[in-house]
Amino acid sequence: MFNELPIDAALGKIDYYELVGFSDHKASETVWYQLLNAGLHLPAGAGTDALTNHASLRGPVGVNRVYVEGEGQLDHNKFLKKMTGGKSFVTNAPIIDFTVEGKSAGDSIILSSKAQTLSYTALLRSQVPIEHFEVVWNGEVIARHTLSGNLTTADVRGTIKVKGSGWLLLRAWNEKAHHDLPDLYAYASTNPVYIIGKSQNPQQKNAATYFLKWVNRVESKANGLPYRNETERDAVMNDIAKAKNFYQDLLK
Repeated sequence: MFNELPIDAALGKIDYYELVGFSDHKASETVWYQLLNAGLHLPAGAGTDALTNHASLRGPVGVNRVYVEGEGQLDHNKFLKKMTGGKSFVTNAPIIDFTVEGKSAGDSIILSSKAQTLSYTALLRSQVPIEHFEVVWNGEVIARHTLSGNLTTADVRGTIKVKGSGWLLLRAWNEKAHHDLPDLYAYASTNPVYIIGKSQNPQQKNAATYFLKWVNRVESKANGLPYRNETERDAVMNDIAKAKNFYQDLLK
């Protein structure tokens, strides 16, 4: 259940976060960014989430996809390892690619000084026009690129200055729907390139506060639930307590 998300994430019980599904991708993105700011390296995944035994309400199977980095012969285990390692991107339309100092999604970069200028490349190929093509640093847009012509292709190089720890990713998205795409709007995101700096992510405390409020709401509801026995109740409340400790430690 979605209500358990910050608890399961804090306890290391989640393999990936479904960023692109038949939902509002930007709303899903907001929660995912908070998880990343809390220091949780949860990769983005995608899924159509369609009931294939009756008429689809939002579009055909395969609209929402996750692409993993290819290496040698692909098999099920390699695919899962790449996806859970963040060596992937998610999309319902655009194909995107992002490197920072030669590192790609799922990789880490250690800063040699308090602040550092990093070079990056960004690529876009799309069957529908794209309005926004952006680099995101710790949840905030740090670079915007204007697409020209038919708005379906971009090859970009640039530099960005970062300070402290955090994460960088590339995203492409539209404000509204397009008649050639059976979804709310076009959206794609790479997984992060993680930055290890001399100080913590400045958004970490905000993320911890965000999830503590969430966990407190879950705890309040869980206290009033019927349980089969005290052992079951204790197991639930202990997990909640461990998650609260995790986020409280981030505040310190």
